[in-house]
Amino acid sequence: MPRTLVVVLLLSCATVAAAPAHAQYRFVHLGTIAEPLSYPTAINNRNQVAGTSTIAGDSSLVHGFLWEDGRLRDLGTLLGGVYSDARDINDQGVVVGFAFDDVFRQHAVIWENGRIRELAPPPGSGECFAGAINNRGDVAGSCGIGGSSALVLWTRNATVVLPVSLGLPFVPTDMSDSGVITIVAFDGATGNQYSYRLQGGVLTFLPPPPGYTSSVAIHVGASGDIVGYSYVHGNPGTQVATLWSGGEPVRLDTPPEAVNSVAADINARGEVVGASWNQDGSAQALLWVRGALRVLPVPPDHVGADAIVINDRGVIGGVERLPTGEYYAVLWVPDR
Repeated sequence: MPRTLVVVLLLSCATVAAAPAHAQYRFVHLGTIAEPLSYPTAINNRNQVAGTSTIAGDSSLVHGFLWEDGRLRDLGTLLGGVYSDARDINDQGVVVGFAFDDVFRQHAVIWENGRIRELAPPPGSGECFAGAINNRGDVAGSCGIGGSSALVLWTRNATVVLPVSLGLPFVPTDMSDSGVITIVAFDGATGNQYSYRLQGGVLTFLPPPPGYTSSVAIHVGASGDIVGYSYVHGNPGTQVATLWSGGEPVRLDTPPEAVNSVAADINARGEVVGASWNQDGSAQALLWVRGALRVLPVPPDHVGADAIVINDRGVIGGVERLPTGEYYAVLWVPDR
């Protein structure tokens, strides 16, 4: 996913207040390509994890990674490039994202069998981004065309520009196996963001809950339910975890001390993961099961952890924070 916005929010946490979860988990620490940072962006039902990590030699540069069977592998980048970002993975282990070339031009890319290739850009397009891939192998992304954002669908046989015009820069954040695409547009004048669901060629606005002005859709589940967050007038201090069911927004419950919250992912069973923050900057990693809120445990010897992704088996991916400030990708694996 397309979960760049979520990762930025989650990595801003200071500490996490530990609280018990109703289920027992064992922790799997995924490591990094090189210190000090790694985080997951997607997990499939084979427990393969796509994510992004800092690389050796320059902590300002990152590469996409694939973790499987206890091993984290650097996915690399385009020839001559120094930067790549893995955004999503399907159940076949195919990863999509973006990478820069040797002149820092951004390209939508796909990694198959460990090899990177560019997704063919539409004629006349500029820089491109791939944000989501489904189990059919379709990829959703965006490209700049004529000074505007264009929604692009890459299939096995074609590159198609979908007829979506919002008058604002936008990116697709997720795509379901049935082809439902979630889109987030950004209004630089107000700082607000507006989310949409594209289904069968019909674009539907996803409104924020009453009293909020922005909606940010992050992930669409197999049922069509969508999760993300809402906020007020460009103010990141007013985020509320939001579930859209049938297109209608519902605020998700959070711990009573929380002032901000995000719902980051939803699986086929309707289980939702995310995080909340307190006034002092401390935070909780959260799991909602059939609407019931649970606070996930923190890995031992760590000062914090945030939940970002979940698969249909209930395996949760997120980040763990050491007292020295480094962030590493981690899994919560249910003991069942």
